[in-house]
Amino acid sequence: MSSDETARQLTNAIVKGDSSATEDLAKRLVERKRSVTQALDAIVDAMNIVNDLHSIGEYDHSKVSASSSATLAALQVFEPQLTVEESKAIGTVVLGCIPEDSVGFDRAIASSVLRAAGLKTLSLPTAATYEKLTSIANQNQCDLVVLLIKTHEDDPRVRTLALELRESLVQKTLKVLVGGNLQAARICQKYGFTNYFSDLGDLVSKVTEIVIKERESR
Repeated sequence: MSSDETARQLTNAIVKGDSSATEDLAKRLVERKRSVTQALDAIVDAMNIVNDLHSIGEYDHSKVSASSSATLAALQVFEPQLTVEESKAIGTVVLGCIPEDSVGFDRAIASSVLRAAGLKTLSLPTAATYEKLTSIANQNQCDLVVLLIKTHEDDPRVRTLALELRESLVQKTLKVLVGGNLQAARICQKYGFTNYFSDLGDLVSKVTEIVIKERESR
């Protein structure tokens, strides 16, 4: 079986929520020393399919949960390769969530994609707050903060954090990219965040662009 076919089967296994098959296929890709980017592309394709099926009512919460568990199983297999890619870091990013990502799925997939792109990624294990974000950003000379906002634009937690970050955003001492939400563009415009991303591909593209410009300006 070719690596491309294995990647396609990996996508199908994740969509079906088959964690055992997903782990086995992920290991095959690792054994063939395929690029971790190819594997992550297969995972992202699977999650896009799952999201589409959920949006039209064909997948309920239990099926989405099974697919998420399968995805996490694959990411655990690819962890050593992600560490190698991250060691060549072109920049450093802080990744936070509002509200807290209790399952860890959204944070894990976003972190994996960023690390595969060669970005050192520091993930907050709890809900993002002003104190936590600025502390880790300052301690690690981070180039950018990425916020996964999984709630509505008027959520007090979003509003409070945006107000606390306002001075840093206006003075451009801290850049914040927001996403993970269909309202990301509105949230960005309403609260004055640096930019927003629409999907994982857009996340990598915009983070890379911002980080490179940030490094060049120093």
